[in-house]
Amino acid sequence: GATISLNASSNFATNINTGSSSGAVTIGGNSGTVAVNSSDWDIDATGVVFGIASIAGLAAKDGVLAIYGNEGLALVDLPTGEEGAAQSIEAAIAAIAFDRDGALYYATRDAVYRAEGGQSVLTAESAIAGIAFIKNNLYIASEQGIAKVDLITGATEAIGAFAGVTSISTAARNTLLIAYGDEVAEITEQG
Repeated sequence: GATISLNASSNFATNINTGSSSGAVTIGGNSGTVAVNSSDWDIDATGVVFGIASIAGLAAKDGVLAIYGNEGLALVDLPTGEEGAAQSIEAAIAAIAFDRDGALYYATRDAVYRAEGGQSVLTAESAIAGIAFIKNNLYIASEQGIAKVDLITGATEAIGAFAGVTSISTAARNTLLIAYGDEVAEITEQG
Protein backbone atom coordinates (compact mmCIF):
# COMPACT_ATOMS: atom_id res chain seq x y z
CA GLY A 1 0.00 0.00 0.00
CA ALA A 2 2.56 2.80 -0.18
CA THR A 3 3.00 5.34 -3.01
CA ILE A 4 5.34 4.23 -5.78
CA SER A 5 6.95 6.91 -7.95
CA LEU A 6 8.71 6.08 -11.20
CA ASN A 7 11.50 8.44 -12.21
CA ALA A 8 10.61 11.12 -9.64
CA SER A 9 12.58 14.33 -10.37
CA SER A 10 15.39 12.55 -12.29
CA ASN A 11 14.84 14.09 -15.77
CA PHE A 12 15.43 10.69 -17.41
CA ALA A 13 12.87 9.23 -19.83
CA THR A 14 10.62 6.50 -18.47
CA ASN A 15 9.69 3.75 -20.90
CA ILE A 16 6.99 1.17 -20.30
CA ASN A 17 6.50 -1.86 -22.52
CA THR A 18 8.96 -0.74 -25.22
CA GLY A 19 11.37 -2.60 -27.52
CA SER A 20 10.06 -5.97 -28.65
CA SER A 21 7.44 -6.21 -25.90
CA SER A 22 3.99 -7.02 -27.28
CA GLY A 23 2.09 -7.40 -24.00
CA ALA A 24 -0.80 -5.17 -23.04
CA VAL A 25 -0.25 -2.25 -20.66
CA THR A 26 -2.91 -1.73 -18.01
CA ILE A 27 -3.01 1.34 -15.82
CA GLY A 28 -5.45 1.27 -12.95
CA GLY A 29 -7.63 -1.46 -11.56
CA ASN A 30 -11.02 0.27 -11.58
CA SER A 31 -10.58 1.31 -7.96
CA GLY A 32 -9.23 4.85 -8.37
CA THR A 33 -8.86 7.68 -10.87
CA VAL A 34 -6.07 8.01 -13.45
CA ALA A 35 -4.75 11.28 -14.88
CA VAL A 36 -2.12 12.08 -17.52
CA ASN A 37 -0.19 15.34 -17.21
CA SER A 38 2.36 15.97 -19.97
CA SER A 39 3.97 19.11 -21.34
CA ASP A 40 1.89 18.71 -24.53
CA TRP A 41 -1.51 17.30 -23.55
CA ASP A 42 -3.43 16.17 -20.46
CA ILE A 43 -6.30 13.97 -19.39
CA ASP A 44 -7.67 14.91 -15.99
CA ALA A 45 -9.09 12.44 -13.46
CA THR A 46 -12.64 13.05 -14.76
CA GLY A 47 -11.68 12.15 -18.36
CA VAL A 48 -11.53 15.68 -19.79
CA VAL A 49 -8.86 16.00 -22.50
CA PHE A 50 -6.77 19.16 -22.90
CA GLY A 51 -4.25 20.16 -25.56
CA ILE A 52 -5.30 17.69 -28.25
CA ALA A 53 -6.58 19.11 -31.55
CA SER A 54 -10.36 19.38 -31.57
CA ILE A 55 -12.52 16.54 -32.80
CA ALA A 56 -15.27 17.90 -35.03
CA GLY A 57 -17.03 14.66 -35.87
CA LEU A 58 -16.82 10.96 -36.49
CA ALA A 59 -18.35 8.08 -38.39
CA ALA A 60 -18.05 4.32 -38.02
CA LYS A 61 -18.69 1.33 -40.28
CA ASP A 62 -17.61 -2.30 -40.26
CA GLY A 63 -15.15 -1.90 -37.38
CA VAL A 64 -13.50 1.30 -38.65
CA LEU A 65 -13.86 4.62 -36.86
CA ALA A 66 -13.13 7.79 -38.83
CA ILE A 67 -12.42 10.92 -36.79
CA TYR A 68 -11.96 14.41 -38.18
CA GLY A 69 -11.01 17.74 -36.74
CA ASN A 70 -8.87 20.76 -37.46
CA GLU A 71 -5.79 18.56 -37.99
CA GLY A 72 -7.31 16.39 -40.73
CA LEU A 73 -8.67 12.85 -40.75
CA ALA A 74 -7.66 9.70 -38.84
CA LEU A 75 -8.90 6.12 -39.06
CA VAL A 76 -8.95 3.69 -36.13
CA ASP A 77 -9.44 -0.09 -36.40
CA LEU A 78 -11.94 -0.64 -33.57
CA PRO A 79 -11.21 -4.33 -32.86
CA THR A 80 -7.46 -3.68 -32.41
CA GLY A 81 -7.45 0.00 -31.46
CA GLU A 82 -4.68 0.63 -34.01
CA GLU A 83 -4.69 4.01 -35.71
CA GLY A 84 -4.16 4.06 -39.46
CA ALA A 85 -2.24 6.71 -41.30
CA ALA A 86 -3.65 10.15 -40.60
CA GLN A 87 -4.60 12.19 -43.64
CA SER A 88 -3.87 15.89 -43.57
CA ILE A 89 -6.56 17.86 -45.40
CA GLU A 90 -5.76 21.44 -46.42
CA ALA A 91 -9.35 22.72 -46.14
CA ALA A 92 -11.53 22.30 -43.06
CA ILE A 93 -13.65 19.16 -43.16
CA ALA A 94 -17.40 19.79 -42.84
CA ALA A 95 -18.62 16.17 -42.77
CA ILE A 96 -17.65 12.54 -43.33
CA ALA A 97 -19.63 9.42 -44.26
CA PHE A 98 -19.02 5.84 -45.33
CA ASP A 99 -20.69 4.43 -48.44
CA ARG A 100 -22.33 1.00 -48.34
CA ASP A 101 -19.07 -0.69 -49.39
CA GLY A 102 -17.09 0.96 -46.59
CA ALA A 103 -15.34 3.65 -48.66
CA LEU A 104 -14.93 6.91 -46.75
CA TYR A 105 -15.95 10.27 -48.23
CA TYR A 106 -15.39 13.72 -46.76
CA ALA A 107 -16.81 17.13 -47.53
CA THR A 108 -15.09 20.48 -47.25
CA ARG A 109 -17.07 23.71 -47.39
CA ASP A 110 -17.52 23.49 -51.16
CA ALA A 111 -16.63 19.99 -52.40
CA VAL A 112 -16.96 16.27 -51.65
CA TYR A 113 -14.00 13.88 -52.00
CA ARG A 114 -13.39 10.17 -51.77
CA ALA A 115 -10.81 9.86 -48.96
CA GLU A 116 -8.78 7.15 -50.69
CA GLY A 117 -7.01 9.00 -53.48
CA GLY A 118 -8.61 12.35 -52.66
CA GLN A 119 -10.51 12.61 -55.95
CA SER A 120 -13.32 15.15 -56.06
CA VAL A 121 -16.82 13.75 -56.51
CA LEU A 122 -18.75 17.02 -56.66
CA THR A 123 -18.22 20.75 -56.26
CA ALA A 124 -21.00 22.60 -54.47
CA GLU A 125 -22.30 26.11 -55.11
CA SER A 126 -23.05 26.78 -51.42
CA ALA A 127 -21.61 25.69 -48.07
CA ILE A 128 -21.97 21.95 -47.45
CA ALA A 129 -23.70 21.07 -44.17
CA GLY A 130 -23.41 17.28 -44.39
CA ILE A 131 -23.25 14.15 -46.52
CA ALA A 132 -24.95 10.75 -46.27
CA PHE A 133 -25.49 7.62 -48.37
CA ILE A 134 -28.34 5.38 -49.44
CA LYS A 135 -27.18 2.52 -51.66
CA ASN A 136 -24.95 4.01 -54.42
CA ASN A 137 -26.40 7.49 -53.97
CA LEU A 138 -24.51 10.25 -52.20
CA TYR A 139 -26.73 12.96 -50.69
CA ILE A 140 -25.13 16.36 -50.15
CA ALA A 141 -26.90 18.86 -47.90
CA SER A 142 -26.27 22.58 -48.24
CA GLU A 143 -27.97 25.93 -47.74
CA GLN A 144 -29.66 25.54 -51.14
CA GLY A 145 -31.09 22.10 -50.46
CA ILE A 146 -29.99 18.57 -51.21
CA ALA A 147 -28.16 17.20 -54.22
CA LYS A 148 -28.33 13.48 -54.98
CA VAL A 149 -25.38 12.00 -56.88
CA ASP A 150 -25.52 8.47 -58.33
CA LEU A 151 -21.92 7.31 -57.86
CA ILE A 152 -22.24 4.68 -60.59
CA THR A 153 -23.66 6.82 -63.40
CA GLY A 154 -22.57 10.26 -62.16
CA ALA A 155 -26.12 11.58 -62.59
CA THR A 156 -26.96 14.49 -60.28
CA GLU A 157 -30.45 15.46 -59.13
CA ALA A 158 -31.37 18.53 -57.09
CA ILE A 159 -33.85 17.99 -54.29
CA GLY A 160 -34.59 21.62 -53.52
CA ALA A 161 -37.55 21.33 -51.15
CA PHE A 162 -35.23 21.50 -48.15
CA ALA A 163 -33.64 24.98 -48.18
CA GLY A 164 -31.31 25.76 -45.27
CA VAL A 165 -30.37 22.19 -44.40
CA THR A 166 -28.29 22.04 -41.23
CA SER A 167 -27.88 18.27 -40.90
CA ILE A 168 -28.31 15.06 -42.87
CA SER A 169 -27.73 11.49 -41.71
CA THR A 170 -28.55 7.91 -42.64
CA ALA A 171 -31.27 6.72 -40.26
CA ALA A 172 -31.83 3.26 -41.70
CA ARG A 173 -30.76 1.26 -44.74
CA ASN A 174 -32.97 3.23 -47.14
CA THR A 175 -33.84 6.32 -45.06
CA LEU A 176 -32.20 9.70 -44.45
CA LEU A 177 -33.07 12.22 -41.75
CA ILE A 178 -32.82 15.87 -42.74
CA ALA A 179 -32.90 18.87 -40.38
CA TYR A 180 -33.75 22.21 -42.01
CA GLY A 181 -35.03 25.37 -40.38
CA ASP A 182 -37.20 24.19 -37.48
CA GLU A 183 -38.25 21.03 -39.32
CA VAL A 184 -37.10 17.42 -39.63
CA ALA A 185 -37.93 15.28 -42.65
CA GLU A 186 -37.21 11.81 -44.02
CA ILE A 187 -36.16 10.75 -47.50
CA THR A 188 -36.75 7.08 -48.25
CA GLU A 189 -35.55 5.23 -51.35
CA GLN A 190 -37.50 2.19 -52.49
CA GLY A 191 -35.84 -1.17 -52.91
